[in-house]
Amino acid sequence: MFAGVINSIVVACPGCSFQGTSLRLQYPGDVFWAWLIVISASSIVPLLTLCGMRFSHSRPDVSKIRTAILTVFFVIIYFLSFSSTFSGLILSWLFFPLNIIQIIFLGLSWNGGPIAILLIPLQIAVIPAYMYVIVKIMLRHDRKLYWKSVRKENGWHRPMPSIDLSDYSPVLKQKDGIWSVNFNADISYPEDSHDICFNMENDSFWFAHRNNCIIETFRKHHSDGIIIDVGGGNGYVTKRLEDEGFQAVLVEPGIQGVANARKRGVQNIVHATLEDAGFKPGRIGGICLFDVIEHLPDETCILNTVRTLLKEDGRLYVTVPAFKFLWSSIDDYSGHYHRYTLKSLCNLLERCGFKVLYKTYFFSILPLPQFLLRVLPEWLKISKGHNVSMYHNQGKISSNLLNLVWRREIKRLSKGSTILFGSSCMVVATPDARNT
Repeated sequence: MFAGVINSIVVACPGCSFQGTSLRLQYPGDVFWAWLIVISASSIVPLLTLCGMRFSHSRPDVSKIRTAILTVFFVIIYFLSFSSTFSGLILSWLFFPLNIIQIIFLGLSWNGGPIAILLIPLQIAVIPAYMYVIVKIMLRHDRKLYWKSVRKENGWHRPMPSIDLSDYSPVLKQKDGIWSVNFNADISYPEDSHDICFNMENDSFWFAHRNNCIIETFRKHHSDGIIIDVGGGNGYVTKRLEDEGFQAVLVEPGIQGVANARKRGVQNIVHATLEDAGFKPGRIGGICLFDVIEHLPDETCILNTVRTLLKEDGRLYVTVPAFKFLWSSIDDYSGHYHRYTLKSLCNLLERCGFKVLYKTYFFSILPLPQFLLRVLPEWLKISKGHNVSMYHNQGKISSNLLNLVWRREIKRLSKGSTILFGSSCMVVATPDARNT
């Protein structure tokens, strides 16, 4: 039986057969051609995959038609591989797994009877099914590559309509495209940091990965309604939310942050604090506090305000820096009052009337280098002072390694899994009905 299985596999290999007990090529005595077949078979799949990825830059709204056309194309190529010519021999290597499947079907239907009749449609259907899988693998980066290429090459983004915020707040007035209200509040954030961040946000791995984590979390947990990005600075997150199709509004008290957000192209901007903006209770679908509450000596005030503004099924999204042992002069410079653990953050939210839906750490690889490069030199008093920008550039050598970690984190977030350790915390919560 084992010998029969080996023989079936060898027969499925293009250009190979058994003569007696010895393996023979259909082109005996020509080692050059044998090696050429192997090299060609090794290169066909990567080349076709690259062609497919380049082809996938066409608009994603025709992806179904393109997939169908490519599937039919590969089916035709498959039948051409039955040719006895040398080119047919090379092509047939691409479909070696399919040949194995067909051999199995032939083995099952060898004795004929009703089983053979039932296997005929399956044997036919497996051909386009196999080609469809190949095409989908080739075009697996379709939508992601398309939007990335369009944004990068043409500066284009998905157009988001402006939101009439007078429906949500009776006190906000619009002037020159910016909603505002008179307010007077102390802000625990250095004003010059807006320009510093604005100059490095687009090239920072930290801001880019945090954005990707936020977007994956929104796709998993957001329901509907407008989203308010509170204290969103230069609008880096707000702009990404708009580009992804969410109705996002930036609420920023810093005038320089508002100016930078407008340069970035953010559609809906409110120059005010959340408390002074005067939003109506129970009207907001989502509120974001991305690295905000650590700047407040008493976080409970803003959290209580958020709870009253959210709809019953609204969502609160929070990110904060993690672990007090990572405290450094950069925290002092940034105006931080707190660092958190997931447990302490969840306890805070529950005390303020929220029910935690999802919690995780992220930036799992950063605590060790942060401790070695920031905290330890300050403990040993050999630090040259804070330099925020040096921690936002990943070198060329470490870039690929870090990207592997970031992709793994995004994959876990997309599945709703939890990352057990990291330099930042993220929590999604909703108003607890028991506290309303």
